[in-house]
Amino acid sequence: MPGPVRIAFVITELDVGGAERALVQLVTGLPRDAWESRVISIGPWGPLVATLQDAGIPVRCLDAVYLWDTPRVLWQLRREFRDYQPQILQTFLFHANILGRIAGRWARVPHVVAGLRVAERRSRFYGWVDRWTNRWVDRNVCVSRAVADFCEHESGLNPRKTVVIPNGVDVAPIQQASPIQVTDWGIPAKAPLILTVARLEHQKGIDLLLAAAPEILAAIPEAHLVILGEGLHRTALERQAAATQFAARIHFLGHRGDVPRWLQRAQVMVLPSRWEGMPNVVLEAMAAGLAVVATDVEGVREVIVDNVNGCIVPAESPQALAEVTMQLLRQPEISKKLGMAAQDVVGKKFTVDAMIQQYAQLYQELSAERR
Repeated sequence: MPGPVRIAFVITELDVGGAERALVQLVTGLPRDAWESRVISIGPWGPLVATLQDAGIPVRCLDAVYLWDTPRVLWQLRREFRDYQPQILQTFLFHANILGRIAGRWARVPHVVAGLRVAERRSRFYGWVDRWTNRWVDRNVCVSRAVADFCEHESGLNPRKTVVIPNGVDVAPIQQASPIQVTDWGIPAKAPLILTVARLEHQKGIDLLLAAAPEILAAIPEAHLVILGEGLHRTALERQAAATQFAARIHFLGHRGDVPRWLQRAQVMVLPSRWEGMPNVVLEAMAAGLAVVATDVEGVREVIVDNVNGCIVPAESPQALAEVTMQLLRQPEISKKLGMAAQDVVGKKFTVDAMIQQYAQLYQELSAERR
């Protein structure tokens, strides 16, 4: 009787982020009697390594930091694939997608699946490299139809290779979390809380939210804004907040391991991104029954119906962010109604189990092709 199908998962890093957590959910959720998994991180050790190891998943970190690490990484990946002999290679994020497929081709891995997590708008170079190397890929898994359309129309990827598998969230821990006590951060116990959870980088548009914050905080004097996350732009964003007269009511709290507790405490979640794929934090906020204000970027309209289970505003518009956020804070009954509808949608369509089942079906199809 044949044993489990071997899958090698390669990701750029194992820091705390949406793609990284999705990989952990997938790898730890695949039934062990059918699938044998091994994870390789191109970058150095990250916090999610321990999570995988605790679940009994072998992990290897290649400690790449600089561009000149690329030849070494390719050689190490090839050696890992030759030793492990996976039937399927699944990659996540741009650098892992490119290096993984090259090394996989070199090591003659039978099937390669690329995970496309975002509409990559930073440079046309990314699309060109993806298109040129996509000949060595069997399937491109996109987290939303919008990402698939972007990759097909802007990057020129083959539509016949495209599969859409949305992100999923583990609903129970979010819904069972107890609200955080905010007084330790100088926030009054009953203050209305505006929350955002994101990497502090240009893509996530936190500068746009900070541009909207003075209008919101002036109109609602008891409200506070809490920003969870880290990133290269933190210092600049803190300076932007400090330049307002409301700096004492804007809180940068860095990475947090208790995000579900903050979701349970907040009144409104705001995601002001410039581009996305399928933002996990929106799904998590919806699972918590929280009213969400999100910009009209990739994946959002596949989750939120405007004014039915959340609110959608134009990207790059601090004024729109301010107006809708103030409306929700002033009308808690509407916020509650939106949050309940959001919770229902996530529980029916965007669970981790649903995501894992779709990946398992894809892997089964590829395994059958090989036989």
